[in-house]
Amino acid sequence: MALLFEFAVQRYGRERLPDLLAQMRRPITWQTLIPAVFNVLVEEFEAGWRGWLGEEYGL
Repeated sequence: MALLFEFAVQRYGRERLPDLLAQMRRPITWQTLIPAVFNVLVEEFEAGWRGWLGEEYGL
């Protein structure tokens, strides 16, 4: 979870973190959460996440 937060802050800015945490407290799906918080499609977020993991950690 910490890596997800690190990615989100680096890519989308620290100011989105409170909204992310607030949304995560609700019963919400991943497909609803990501666009609501980051204003991007889930597929775009996940592609960025995978790319970032590869760049940062060689995964």
